[in-house]
Amino acid sequence: MGWKDEVAFDAIVKQNENASKIAYSQHKDLVPKMHVDPLEPPKFKHKRVPKASGSPPVPVMHSPPKPVTVEDQQDWKIPPCISNWKNPKGYTIPLDKHLQDVQINDNFAKLSEALNVAEEKAREAVAMRSKLHKEMLLKEKDRKEHELRALAQKA
Repeated sequence: MGWKDEVAFDAIVKQNENASKIAYSQHKDLVPKMHVDPLEPPKFKHKRVPKASGSPPVPVMHSPPKPVTVEDQQDWKIPPCISNWKNPKGYTIPLDKHLQDVQINDNFAKLSEALNVAEEKAREAVAMRSKLHKEMLLKEKDRKEHELRALAQKA
């Protein structure tokens, strides 16, 4: 045992009238003593490590390294990745398909032409409706004016 275990540092505190009193002079005196629950499961698991075998591991034999040829380098070359901007679902697209020229279908030209014609007709219909509406308003205004003149002449 060391000298710290033998010396009672709280002897000064426990003198005279304090000898019969309880004096807490160490940290362990303040920490409450918790009763161990016998039914509580163990806090630590003891794992058994398998015993080491007496002989050293078997060495793995490798063939001597051979120099890398240009052909091997070409075989191991990975093409650059296809950007996610043009491939949002992340499908793997073969490079020969990736580099093809895009051909526009003839039906697309027909569709765009039909849309232009439909837009033109819609514009004409709107213009015709607004013209008719203006004419109706002018006729209504003229009719009211005529009625007011007739009332004024009678008066």
